Amino acid sequence: MTMTATDRGDEMILKGLRAKLAEMTEREAQLPRALCRVCGGIVAKGQGTIEPESTWPSRTRHQTSGVIDGERTKRGLPPFCDWRRSHTVCAGGPERTILALTGIEVTPAVAVDALTRMLPRRFAVFSAFPEPNMAHVRLKDKKPQPWSHVSGADRAALATVVRKTHDPSKPRRCREGACAWCGISRSLSWHASPETWADGSRAPLCGDCYPVWRKRGAPSDRDDRRANALEALSSAAWWPMTGSGIHCYVDIAGDEHSGTPGRWEYAPEPLSQLRETARITRPESLPAEIRNEYREKRSAAMREDREARQRIEETAAAEQARADKEAASAAGWPVDA
Repeated sequence: MTMTATDRGDEMILKGLRAKLAEMTEREAQLPRALCRVCGGIVAKGQGTIEPESTWPSRTRHQTSGVIDGERTKRGLPPFCDWRRSHTVCAGGPERTILALTGIEVTPAVAVDALTRMLPRRFAVFSAFPEPNMAHVRLKDKKPQPWSHVSGADRAALATVVRKTHDPSKPRRCREGACAWCGISRSLSWHASPETWADGSRAPLCGDCYPVWRKRGAPSDRDDRRANALEALSSAAWWPMTGSGIHCYVDIAGDEHSGTPGRWEYAPEPLSQLRETARITRPESLPAEIRNEYREKRSAAMREDREARQRIEETAAAEQARADKEAASAAGWPVDA
């Protein structure tokens, strides 16, 4: 029997459906129905993620998981699956945990800071917070409701800590030290950078310096970064090949790098001179509000430079004329008075 084009099309569709079904069956086998290790809610079969066993270097504290899962299965409860399963939305960083529990959107750094501040509060009974996977024995009868292991009081306490940590109007210190470039000790935000302190530890950038580095492509080369730092100081775009001449705070700070109250205060006089020089050199790259001011300063500086060169040339010419007269007179040549 000869297959028609329609038959061949139907066969291809069936093959596709079989392949899709096989893929779904395999995924469901790899991702069994279980409790989310982050929120404690049910992760449906075939959905979410599962951590590979290689990420668990020690099985000691999970040795009872199989027994507990067996008991839970008999009672019709979803298993823990060794606390390796999680919803896709829960598999992100700690900032998702903060959002789920408090409704507040924060950066990963703020989330880690807030959770770290919470842990010492009641450490003995708080070890299961915010993720349930640290106390699966206690949670033997846990109902599969997301975050049901976190009480309303703990949610409120966490929200309070997050608001204090995340207050956008309150500059705060960074545990890694002051800003690597400008040296300020407190900022509204802190960001990782390629800079390092003298001891090799990472040095951060403040919320004012970091955008300049990112705007220029987040270079890793030191000369490029120093050109970026000069731009952060002066607002004048700079080219690395011209030499920036700037020594950032990270370059001069020793073992103690707590910084200064304000930006660029670690060497005010030389930095002020460097700022003026950079602005006068590149006025066209400055913000509109100061561009004309420094264009005028550049014009004035160029005019003064021309006048100075002219005076030097006139003085040199006069000196040469005097020397020529003296030489001519000494040789007996007639010299005009």
